[in-house]
Amino acid sequence: EMHLTGGITSSVHLFEYRPEKIKVGAVYHYVKSNIDGAIPADVSTYVEARDWVEALKIEQGSSLPAYITADFDWGSFSATRLDPWHIIEDGSLRCQLESHLSLERNTYSDHLGDAVFSADVWHYPVHNYNFDFISFNFIFRHLVDPELLNCILR
Repeated sequence: EMHLTGGITSSVHLFEYRPEKIKVGAVYHYVKSNIDGAIPADVSTYVEARDWVEALKIEQGSSLPAYITADFDWGSFSATRLDPWHIIEDGSLRCQLESHLSLERNTYSDHLGDAVFSADVWHYPVHNYNFDFISFNFIFRHLVDPELLNCILR
C-alpha cells in the first residue's frame, strides 16, 4: 500500500495495464449471489471497448432487469463513470442514477435527479457495489504478480 498526498492510499502500483488482456467483443456470463447462494442474479458483461463495459443484471424475483455502462480509467484502475438503468417492460430505459469518480478531487458522486451525494475517496482502486464489483474482474488480470490474487482472495 502506498500513501499519496492528503492521507489517500493506493494499491495501483500492484497493477500494470496490459491492453491485450482486455478482449473487446467478449461477453462473460455468471451467477452472482450471497455467499450462501441466496439472492441469485444472472449477470452478463459485454466488453464494448478497452475502457467501456456494459452489464445486464437480472435478479430472480425482480421484474426490472438492470443495464449498467461503465467507463474505466487505467491510471487508477477504477470505473470513473457508472450509469445504471432499469429496463422497463416496453424496452425503454429508466435512469437509476449516475456515478462519477473525480480523480482530481478524490470524490465519488452519485447524481439522482437534481440531488448530488458525494463521498471522499481514501483508497485507489475504487470499486462500486452497484456495479457488482465487475471492475475487480477487469483489474485482476492486470496484476503485476498474479500470485497476489491468491493472497487477496484468502
